[in-house]
Amino acid sequence: MPVILALILIFSGCSSEKKEEKKITLYQSDLYYHNLVVPIKRVWLLNASKEQYRNKKLAFQQVELQFEYSKENYELLKEIEEKDYLIQEKMTKMLSWVLDEEVDTKEKKSRFENQIRDEINSGLEKGKILKVTILSKKPVLNIYSFGTLLFKLKVRNSSSIVIVRLEIGIGYGKNRDEMIEEIVSRDLQIKDLIFTLMSSKYYDDIDSVDKLNALKIDILNIFNSVLSSGVIEEVYFLDFNQNKMN
Repeated sequence: MPVILALILIFSGCSSEKKEEKKITLYQSDLYYHNLVVPIKRVWLLNASKEQYRNKKLAFQQVELQFEYSKENYELLKEIEEKDYLIQEKMTKMLSWVLDEEVDTKEKKSRFENQIRDEINSGLEKGKILKVTILSKKPVLNIYSFGTLLFKLKVRNSSSIVIVRLEIGIGYGKNRDEMIEEIVSRDLQIKDLIFTLMSSKYYDDIDSVDKLNALKIDILNIFNSVLSSGVIEEVYFLDFNQNKMN
């Protein structure tokens, strides 16, 4: 009986030590987090690049990243804060042209988050970020109606003409009053660029959802190539009517 009691006491002591050790481990693994909002900028530079993304859905309109790192490393926190702008610039270039199909599953998203982590860590000297998490893909945007435009489009290999009536809306972030003022002041310039774009198209170039999405990207890049006070996040077709004339 005394032997059994001794064994129980020894076992209880071991269990108590393990619990205490586990608490210490949890305490030591506490993490700090640093969030970074990455603006998306898309301006077409080369026609070759443009063709690569035509009819493809791009994944991000705005990205909020969360960096996870050890609470012990105060020097890393300081370095991240000092390099915030440089990290944001690097992430803007990396994330602006990601296709939706590259991050449309949990596994793909996780792999891509690891790529982001490795890219950021390559520029850090005081330590390493342990994990990067994409918190959001699209922000809630304000919508401004740019107006309704009429286009006459030819039908390829036909004498038919289609009259297209298109109301364009633009999505933008908060506190962008200055940008809207610039859009109003550059109204004729932007419309001229859109009419020039549409003059090179046939009706066959916009007769499906995928083709209309490609047209939205073209118009988005017209706005962003002209504006200096902000970035348009999204283009919407608020109204789209067509009338075929033989």
